[in-house]
Amino acid sequence: MRLALSALVLAIVAAAPWAGAQPLEPWSTPYAEPLRLASLPLELADARDLASGAWEVTVTPGYFNLWSGSWHTATIHQELGLEGEPLVPAELRILEQRHPGDDIHRFDVEGTVTEVRVARGLGRGITLTVSLPWVEIGSPHWDAISEDIHDALGWGVGGREVFAHSQTVAYVWNPKEQRAIEGWEELEGSGVGDVRIALSGPLGGAWGGEHRWVAAVEAPTGDEGTIGGSGGWDAGVRWLGTWRFSRSMVRGALGYTRLDGGGSFLGAPRDDTWHAAAEYRHLWGERADTLLGVRWDTSPLATFSGGEPGQPAFMFTFGVRRWLSDAVFLAGTLGENLIPDGVNPDFTLQLQLGARLGGK
Repeated sequence: MRLALSALVLAIVAAAPWAGAQPLEPWSTPYAEPLRLASLPLELADARDLASGAWEVTVTPGYFNLWSGSWHTATIHQELGLEGEPLVPAELRILEQRHPGDDIHRFDVEGTVTEVRVARGLGRGITLTVSLPWVEIGSPHWDAISEDIHDALGWGVGGREVFAHSQTVAYVWNPKEQRAIEGWEELEGSGVGDVRIALSGPLGGAWGGEHRWVAAVEAPTGDEGTIGGSGGWDAGVRWLGTWRFSRSMVRGALGYTRLDGGGSFLGAPRDDTWHAAAEYRHLWGERADTLLGVRWDTSPLATFSGGEPGQPAFMFTFGVRRWLSDAVFLAGTLGENLIPDGVNPDFTLQLQLGARLGGK
């Protein structure tokens, strides 16, 4: 119901007959993905180009639902006659004894990330961005919605019907080291995540486009051992290019992230990550635009897991933005893992309210 109401609000706002016109400018919602959330993922919004003295403030509440697992957990669950019941640690211990050489994993994590992002134009094309996330794991218990949507679209429910809804599990077995990372209800709760600080500047106009560089750092302000905190100082560099046409825009981005060896994902050592993204935007009318995007990210668990948790993942994004006035806009995006490789949320849903102030 909440999902439907959010979509309805966006549709009404997009169709409203507001006066005036706005240029086609970039906008992006944060990447809400539990495995990479505290490992400095590529954020296209970090490449903002604000005029000197201008401010941009956005508030983005977002929901993610991650469901991914190897065949092992569903098989043992059914074998023990526990269909419809929560997965329990004893089942994992049985699997580790039976299949010590297999890559076993199970993720059932849903939650929300509300990001407050403040950007300031410093002059000469330089923009400073600070992003503060508030992460809540274990709610709002929308597993049934995801199952109904996938079933209605004929995509299958991926074994969701075998387990109880609304459980929190993050488990990856490493057959080489014969050890696992494992998190249950103790991962649930809310708190500040790792804060990101980014500086962006111009990089010339080669190949008919506009290019920018980004240098970003993520500070360990979240609690280590949680989804929102890594315990490490992570750093990354990115390139972003933009090509503008009469009523459309194409953007591409590449990035590299150096993950602090002193940090971890739930106790597992992390690998440096690579990123790529592409977006197409189209202006509809004078104040509404839509986007279609795709991103590819390697996994911080590439060495720890030889299975899906260690594989690169794709995520597709569909979004709409509407300017409510000359300075305020409302946007929303839906993310889907249409290519189910690696570990990525089944879907994400985000709303964004933004405002522009000042500038010269």
